[in-house]
Amino acid sequence: MSPRPIAQLIAQFVRHSGNTKTGPIATVSYPRITCPPSCPLRVVINPETGEEEPGPCYVEAGFYTRINWDQLDAGTRGQPLQDVYREVKRLPRGTPIRDKVAGDEWPNARNPKLIDKSLILEKARAFKGK
Repeated sequence: MSPRPIAQLIAQFVRHSGNTKTGPIATVSYPRITCPPSCPLRVVINPETGEEEPGPCYVEAGFYTRINWDQLDAGTRGQPLQDVYREVKRLPRGTPIRDKVAGDEWPNARNPKLIDKSLILEKARAFKGK
């Protein structure tokens, strides 16, 4: 499979996770581009040196979660966001789902410090009742 450009809105939907922490529930992951630079888990300031160091991001720290995230970023995993939300909508009402196993909300294209309002509303409709 050839890599897709990361600018395309993609996510990864898994109907039955093999993750031992979540159990066999549906999960959704998003690429790194969705993580805001202000996230305190991305980078921390070393109080002794004053320099930036990698933060305690659990996705980066995990072996399998990091590999999966790398592949999602490369476009070798995942699918268009619209398809992911369509799959989420198809889940029966009351189905448990873990959103954001990796990643965060899609940033606004004009102001990346803000969340994309139309996408968050679309997500809310897709996840309603889950």
